[in-house]
Amino acid sequence: MDVDETLRALHPWGRYQIVLLIVNCVFGTMTPALHIFSLIYIMDTPIHHCNPYEGYSTSQAIPVSKVHSKEIVEYESCLIYQMDNGGTLTNQTISCPDGNEYILSEGESTVVNELGLVCDKKLMANTAMSVYFCGVLVGAIVSGITSDYFGRRNVFLTATILIGITGIGLIFTTSYYTFVFVWFITAIEEQCVNVPSYVLLMEMFPPEKRTLAGCISNLAWGIGIALLSVYAYFLRDWRHMQIAISAPCFAAVFFWWFVYESPRWMISKGRFTEANIIFQKIAKFNKLEQRKTYINNKHNGEAVREMEDLNGKHEKTKTQMTSLNKLMHCFTRKENRPIETKRKNTFLDILKSPRMRRSTLIAYYIFLVNSLFFVGISLNSSDLFGDKYLNTFLVCLVDVPSGIVSIYLLQRINRRPLLMIFLLLAAVFSISSAFVPLVTKSGTNLYPLILTLACLGKYAIGTSFNCFWLYANEIFPTELRNRAFGTCSFAARIGSIIAPYILYLNNFYAGSALLLFGIFAAVGGILVYFLPETRNKPLPENMEEGEDLHAGRKIIRP
Repeated sequence: MDVDETLRALHPWGRYQIVLLIVNCVFGTMTPALHIFSLIYIMDTPIHHCNPYEGYSTSQAIPVSKVHSKEIVEYESCLIYQMDNGGTLTNQTISCPDGNEYILSEGESTVVNELGLVCDKKLMANTAMSVYFCGVLVGAIVSGITSDYFGRRNVFLTATILIGITGIGLIFTTSYYTFVFVWFITAIEEQCVNVPSYVLLMEMFPPEKRTLAGCISNLAWGIGIALLSVYAYFLRDWRHMQIAISAPCFAAVFFWWFVYESPRWMISKGRFTEANIIFQKIAKFNKLEQRKTYINNKHNGEAVREMEDLNGKHEKTKTQMTSLNKLMHCFTRKENRPIETKRKNTFLDILKSPRMRRSTLIAYYIFLVNSLFFVGISLNSSDLFGDKYLNTFLVCLVDVPSGIVSIYLLQRINRRPLLMIFLLLAAVFSISSAFVPLVTKSGTNLYPLILTLACLGKYAIGTSFNCFWLYANEIFPTELRNRAFGTCSFAARIGSIIAPYILYLNNFYAGSALLLFGIFAAVGGILVYFLPETRNKPLPENMEEGEDLHAGRKIIRP
C-alpha cells in the first residue's frame, strides 16, 4: 500500500489541498504565532524610574545609570537619592519608597506596569514567560499523545476553539497567579493547535510536494509574528490586543465539515475503510470523481472507461485513475482479510535503534537551540534602543523573506548542508552583535549596526527553523511521527523556557545572552553533519523503513 501514489493520483495541488493549506496557515500557524509572541508586548517592561519626591524633577532625584551620548541618557530604574530629615537629597541611594513612574504612550498598558513587575519583582515577569513556555512544553507532549489517539484533525480544531475561550478569559484576570495559570492553559492549547495541524498538512502531500507546502506554512508563521507588531501598535492596551488575536479562533467551528482526518493516520490505525472514504471525499472535492465509479468493486479497466466516457479525460487521467482504483481496491480488500497480529511499535523502539537514537538526540538539541535563539532574540527586540514597535516589526519581519528563501532553497539544496550553513551564520551574527557598543568613544551611534546584526541573526535562525521543522518530520516513521515530533517540540520548549532567564543575564553584562545564543548555534551546526539526508525521499511508513533511511539505504516498497 503506497499512500504517496494515491495522493499523486488525487492531484497534489487540488482544491482540497489548497483549502487545507490556507486553514493551516491562518489557524494552525499564524494563530499560534500571534499567541506565543504576544508576550513581547504583554510582558514588555516600559521605561520606568522611581517616583521623584515632591518638588524635585527626575534629573534631580534619580541617579544617572549610563550616559551613551548627550542625547542618550539612562536613569536608574529602581534607585533614588535618599532624603535626609531636613528634606535635602544626599548621595546615598535607596529603593523606590513611593513606587514607580512608567513612561507609556497614550493608551498603552502592559501586565508588567499593571501588576508592578519591576525592580524587586522583575524576575516574576521573566518567570511568567517561562511558565508560559512550560505550558507549551506540556502541550507538546499532550498534542503528540492526543493526536495519535484521537486524530490530527480532531485535536487541531478542538484546541483552536479552546484557545479562543482561554485567550479572551485572560483579559479578566486581576492577579499575577491567576494570570499565569490561565496563560499556562492557553500555552498548552497553542501547541495542540500548531503541532497536529502541521503534521496533518505534511501527511496530505507526497514527498515532492511536501517541501513547498511546509515552507508556505512556515512563511505564514513569519507573517503572523510581523502582523503582531501592527496589532500592538494600534491596540496598545494588552487586553484589546488579546481580544483581537483570540476572537477569530471561533471560526474553527465551521471547519469540521471540510477538513478531513489524515488518511495516513487512519491507515496506521488499521481503519482502511475510513481512509478509503476520506480519499473518496478528497477526490470529490478536487472534482475527480463521477458517480463514485472508481471505488466500486468493478474491474479497473471498466471503471476507467466509464470515467473517461463521463469526463472526456486524456490518457494521463486514465492512468492516474487506474492507479487510484487499484489502491482503493487494495484498501477495501485488506479490510476484509484477517489481519496478522503484530507488535505495535512505541516511541521506545526509536530510542532502541542506535542510528535513530543518535538522530533523535541531535534533533532534540537543534530544536532546543533554534527555539532558544528564535524566542530570545524576538523578546530582546523590544529592549533595543529606538522605537520598540519598529524594532520588533523589523526583527520579526525578516521571518517573511526567510520563509520565501526557504521555499526556494529547500527545493534545490539538500536539507543537511542548508541547515548547517544557516545555524553557523546565526552564530556569527549573534556573537558579533554581542561585542558592538551602542556608541563609540568618538560618539558614533552604532544602533543601526546592532539592529542590522539582530535582523540578520533572526533571519538565519528563522531559516534554520523553517528547514528543520520540515526536516524533522521526514526523519521519523509515520506510525510514530506525531509522537516523535511532539517530543522534538518538547525539546524546543525547553529552549523557550530557558530564553527569558538567559535574557535576564543582560542585567549583569549587556551582550551575554547574544554570546550564549551564538555558541549554542555553532555547536548545533556541527551536529547536523550526523543526520540522514531526506530530500526527495519517501516518508518512512514504519520502523523498518526508518532504519533504512538512517542507514543510508534506499526505501524499497512492493
